[in-house]
Amino acid sequence: MEFRNLTPFHALCFGALDPAGAEHRVVVMRVTYRLAPGAAPSPGPHLLAVIDGDSPPLVLADRYAGDEGCSSPLGESDLAPCKPRCDVIVNGHAYSPGGIPHHRWPVRLRLAIDAAPLAAPADPTGPPQVLLDKTLIVHGPRRFRRVFGLIADRWRLESAEPATRVPLAYELAFGGASRVQDPRTGELLLDEVCFTNPLGCGWQHKALWPLARRLGRAPPPTLPAPQWEYPEAPLEAMCVTEAPRGPLTPAQMLAAARAYPVTPAGLGPIGRAWTPRLQRAGTYDQDWLDARWPGLPDDLDFGYWNCAPDDQQIPYPPPGLEITLDNLAPPALAPGGQLVLRLPPHRPFVLVRLTSGVMLPLPMLTDTVAIDTDALTVALVHRTWIRAGTPVRVLEARFEIDPQAPLITRAGRHQDP
Repeated sequence: MEFRNLTPFHALCFGALDPAGAEHRVVVMRVTYRLAPGAAPSPGPHLLAVIDGDSPPLVLADRYAGDEGCSSPLGESDLAPCKPRCDVIVNGHAYSPGGIPHHRWPVRLRLAIDAAPLAAPADPTGPPQVLLDKTLIVHGPRRFRRVFGLIADRWRLESAEPATRVPLAYELAFGGASRVQDPRTGELLLDEVCFTNPLGCGWQHKALWPLARRLGRAPPPTLPAPQWEYPEAPLEAMCVTEAPRGPLTPAQMLAAARAYPVTPAGLGPIGRAWTPRLQRAGTYDQDWLDARWPGLPDDLDFGYWNCAPDDQQIPYPPPGLEITLDNLAPPALAPGGQLVLRLPPHRPFVLVRLTSGVMLPLPMLTDTVAIDTDALTVALVHRTWIRAGTPVRVLEARFEIDPQAPLITRAGRHQDP
């Protein structure tokens, strides 16, 4: 079988397994759009332009803000076998309204289907269908201050400092890690993490400071507090947990996480080893080694490959998305704090040329919408698959810019080369 990429974008065909052990051919394409340079502030939607010259490549390895696995994920490899839903992820910063320092403010991400090219002729301006509407609260830098007690110290949440810009980073969301190392031997005496976000702040293991004091280390006067939270679930106190120490199964991690007072708030990808995503990866035990290796486990949930927070996973969207960002774009571009971006209704597809001579257009599904609020770009990852063994002679990646054009037309007497 031959694969041809007849688009100006990066596309790839590769093999992957499903849980039953059947192999599929997966075709993936990344198309990136950007706001026109020098775009003027406008309350109406900005039409994004496709980058068709020197287009950004496929992402072949997970990307992080800093050290791999020790900093916020920015994006994951495009070489996923299948995503059951579409991930919507956002990287960049939150911006205070009007660029004036604020102690706290809301940010909002909204996705809707552009009604104009999809509505019936009798109703060309029907209301858009909302696919995602999420609001978070962002604070300026704030801290927990240590308060001495007769039995144990407490941590009091202080008011936030004013800020004009706050990074979208899980280091600033609820979570954290508690580690104590023996200064003489280097042995880790305590190594426990928040299962829903090991990078954040506001969480600590109960054994942390008693163990540190035994080594002559006193708690600092202040500790960072989360700057991102859900409006309906603010964190009001340090979370000190008594979760069991030592290696835990994914099921035990999930049970421990259910006792946390809040969920980490963010707009970026969730780490592969974080709860509840880890629990979808399946069971890799001796039974799997004996009966399934190197195939996938029976209990694998393909939702494991969805990296967005659960409330940012949507059904595969049709062409023509409208994205609204509230306080997530530079104030110079966003009157009143709001920026509306509209994607053209482009249609990627794969033309399947069977050995019999039959040609079939196979639509590609959009399973990732990656928004960068600093660069003001939107990348769409499109994917489709065909079962291995299908009598295919050629797979052609194609891209149609006219939403009304047929994906395949009869060309008269023409011999396919």
